[in-house]
Amino acid sequence: MTGGFLKISFGKEGQVGSNDRLGIFILLLCSILFFSPILFFGRSLYYSDFSFITYPAKSFLAQTFQAGALPFWTPSIDSGAPFMAAFHTGVFYPPGIIFFLPNTTLALNLFYAFHFIVLTIPIYYLARSWKLSGQAALCSSLTALLSSFFLSSTMLSNWFLAVVWLPLIFLLFQKFIIEKKARYFAAATFALICQILAASPELCILTVLLLLAYSLILIPQEKFSVSLYGRTGALAVMVILALGASALQLIPT
Repeated sequence: MTGGFLKISFGKEGQVGSNDRLGIFILLLCSILFFSPILFFGRSLYYSDFSFITYPAKSFLAQTFQAGALPFWTPSIDSGAPFMAAFHTGVFYPPGIIFFLPNTTLALNLFYAFHFIVLTIPIYYLARSWKLSGQAALCSSLTALLSSFFLSSTMLSNWFLAVVWLPLIFLLFQKFIIEKKARYFAAATFALICQILAASPELCILTVLLLLAYSLILIPQEKFSVSLYGRTGALAVMVILALGASALQLIPT
């Protein structure tokens, strides 16, 4: 092993074991218990910006999807305003397909619970890849799940929807560097597309810059891993592909 400050699991060391399955089970169980009020008892997130920006926008998006139409325009703002062309409304955001569900409140609740899963499970596997114990990885994931930072950031919906993709992007790109498998590169690109379409561009820029530094400085160089030049080139290609796919948002703009 040459370079890099992290001790990262390679090859068979990085495979999922029974202890990891137990850790993920505990994490999912804690998530279900934590979100039980909004999953099973008809409650919903409803405070501050969420109540007069996020909820009305997602409700209109759901009503339009369920009617089999495209939300080009909303009549609910002033005398009418563009909706699909507004980046923050998330019309093209892939997880938004959940709003095809007939129960809008349930769809919204599942939408946010899903994003906490997107946040916490990759944190667990990142921690394990750094050779932390299963207990430490589980504590890391639960810290993110119960963190007031992430919970309060749901108020800033687009910021929250973007930041949760960061650990997954790091995990997938790291696996691509180590294992040289195209499926990890494709999955990392899709995760970056989701982050871009979440409509918080400053977080996307920070993610790419941090990922570049992480890839070049912290991930060790092995004879079978992607070279430093290859990592930089792969990241550049990933950004170009993600921006190209996200340019779909420009069509109604």
